[in-house]
Amino acid sequence: MKLLSLPKPKNDIFLKFNKLTSILVESGWEVSLIPSSFPNKIESQAKKLRILEDRADSITHDIIDELNKSFITPLDREDLHLLATRIDDVIDYAENAASSIVVYGIKTSREPLAEFCFTVYEASKEIAEAVRELRNLKNTDHILKHNIEINTLESKGDDLLKDGLKKLFQEEDDAKTIIKWKDIFQSFEESLDRAEDVANVIESIIIKNT
Repeated sequence: MKLLSLPKPKNDIFLKFNKLTSILVESGWEVSLIPSSFPNKIESQAKKLRILEDRADSITHDIIDELNKSFITPLDREDLHLLATRIDDVIDYAENAASSIVVYGIKTSREPLAEFCFTVYEASKEIAEAVRELRNLKNTDHILKHNIEINTLESKGDDLLKDGLKKLFQEEDDAKTIIKWKDIFQSFEESLDRAEDVANVIESIIIKNT
């Protein structure tokens, strides 16, 4: 009698994750260019990020759809679902910050915007490297090094927010200006918070599978 063979989990899901993290890194790079885009190119820069965010949303939906349809998944279904949505969140918050700059009519950069933007870019690269290695989980120490760096960058984001708000309240008297920049800085900090969430999901995956 022929035994029923279970379908093998597809690795296509990892290809989709690679596409998602490629968009993440591209978004991070575009974010890093924001400070040098004032005053004439900031709107086009925000549009680029919006396009990338839409692409990331589409791939995230594809990942979730594949997870829902698959009988067997290469890693825990809920972990992969959460990983995709948190990566997407990193892009969403960064795009929201760029969009806010345009909506608020910001014409010049101020510190620590440049450092915030570069930190988001650095975090995006670390996430991409860590996610790429989840396919085989052979080098968990290397993956965890990326996680440590992501956590360090998130802590840096906390410090940048505190320092940025402190300077803002010290240097600005106009309430509207304070509100605008506070919102922008907080969106970038939220993007880095979501990056830390990604690292936490990756750590959970490693614990469950090693």
